Amino acid sequence: MFAIGDAVIGPASVVEAVSQGNKVAKAIHRYLRGMDPLEPAQFLDRPEPRRYELSEEDAERPRAKTNILAPEVRVCDFREVDLGYPAPEVAHREPRRCLRCDLETRE
Repeated sequence: MFAIGDAVIGPASVVEAVSQGNKVAKAIHRYLRGMDPLEPAQFLDRPEPRRYELSEEDAERPRAKTNILAPEVRVCDFREVDLGYPAPEVAHREPRRCLRCDLETRE
């Protein structure tokens, strides 16, 4: 049995959850091939990390607001509360916003 995420370390961030998923995938890979799942996995060499161009505007842009049903509307039903971004352009622009999580820019 393999356990990861909230069941092991408790509530955490999405970044930590993805990291845990990667670690357990490697351990399962090794286990299914008859290897010790706790040893560091020897996978193909990773390519050099991609460097992103990050404009000052993208670096400082606050999180975009989503459309949310008002409390008086949602109190008596089970409809979706968070209706998403107001326009497709906002959804396309949001991933370029800096999360400040070790992103390196080109010099």
